[in-house]
Amino acid sequence: MVARRGALGQHDAKLAEVSGKVVVVGVDVASSWHYVQPIEGASGRSLEKAFRIGNDWSGFDLLDRKLEALAKARRAGRGDVIVGIEPTGVYGQPLAYFLEQMGYHVVYVNPFAVKQTKELMDNTPTKSDPKDALVIADLVRNGRYLGIHLPKGVYADLRSLSDSHRERRKDRNRFVNRMRTALARYFPEFTKVMRTVDSDCSLWVLSHAPTPADVLAMDEEELARAMGSMYRRPRIERQRARRLREAARTSIGIPACDEARAYLMDLADQLSVASRRLKDCEKRMAQVLDKAGPTAKLILSIPGVGPVVAVHLLGRLGDLRQYEHPRQVVKMAGMNLTHNSSGHRDGKRHLSKRGSALLRTTVYQAALSVVHHDPAMQAIYRELRTKTKDPLTGTAALCAIGIRLLKVMWGMSRHGAAYDGRLVLAHRRHVQVA
Repeated sequence: MVARRGALGQHDAKLAEVSGKVVVVGVDVASSWHYVQPIEGASGRSLEKAFRIGNDWSGFDLLDRKLEALAKARRAGRGDVIVGIEPTGVYGQPLAYFLEQMGYHVVYVNPFAVKQTKELMDNTPTKSDPKDALVIADLVRNGRYLGIHLPKGVYADLRSLSDSHRERRKDRNRFVNRMRTALARYFPEFTKVMRTVDSDCSLWVLSHAPTPADVLAMDEEELARAMGSMYRRPRIERQRARRLREAARTSIGIPACDEARAYLMDLADQLSVASRRLKDCEKRMAQVLDKAGPTAKLILSIPGVGPVVAVHLLGRLGDLRQYEHPRQVVKMAGMNLTHNSSGHRDGKRHLSKRGSALLRTTVYQAALSVVHHDPAMQAIYRELRTKTKDPLTGTAALCAIGIRLLKVMWGMSRHGAAYDGRLVLAHRRHVQVA
């Protein structure tokens, strides 16, 4: 991340950082090929025509040899070359890791900035890969770039776990929705008795007796015994087994043919596998968090923040100690406030949404949980909702809590202090904790 240097603003700090680079490189990323445009750091003059490299080892090696030669011709090294990459999906990540490992200074350029700037080059909306590479290099030379931190070690594990958990939760939810749709057709009363379709008890019933006819064909005692073994509460499950049989007896569902029954049983097996994979992933999350050092333990001290939320936060943010200011953490999530004003018009402030949407979603969900569990955050939430001047809506108040939560997490990691609700309320003395 770019440090704030004295009285210099953030853009001035970037200009100061890039001014010492002899070669500035723009890379337009694609799935199979990358276009590269090197320019001179001082004048912005193109050092050679844009060239294409393959997204493979030979292409990366060619790029390294060319950039090293350009740096040596100016009596400099790899550290004096700054490479700007326009992040396009995941295609640029291997290149970014490779260049950073070789000693180059790697930064990202916002694709939106490239799109908005390309007409300045030749006053035409023409788009081509070589032109985009030149635009990227020019933006980097003028300090219009984003500092990046590529996760390594345990933080790379957390990022991978975060991605895996998100995909496995999508898989589980997809099978849950399919099962609910199928049951609405063949056994609508099932969800009224069992409530959820992905619990161990529900999955056992759906795997062995997915239709009303199958439930009625089973002996009530056998059904109750099997359901009770799941949770070791035979009396409650005996009552539920009786209710399930009564629901099956008066079911309005479509009579299930053999293929429909096979489909329900197969869907139950797939849902069982998806649920088990999700639980296994969450177990690994807790295990990896134990290796993440003191920062993870500090974040877990916040009421309402559990291992799953902590993994998603640290997987996207990385080590919070790398950030020089809490505003950088907030901008990573795109939760910094912005507004449009012109003349006598002063627009309302809103989130910029120029950061990670996944991180922003996680912060919002964490705010929901923290407000529910932490009296200090509850008090701030109530104050934001009920203040006399410009009270916030529920969603806006939760976003404000999320911003505060990110700042609190940054402060905890910088000072090595566990969460203390009294300190959160220290500057809001008029707020009363219920």
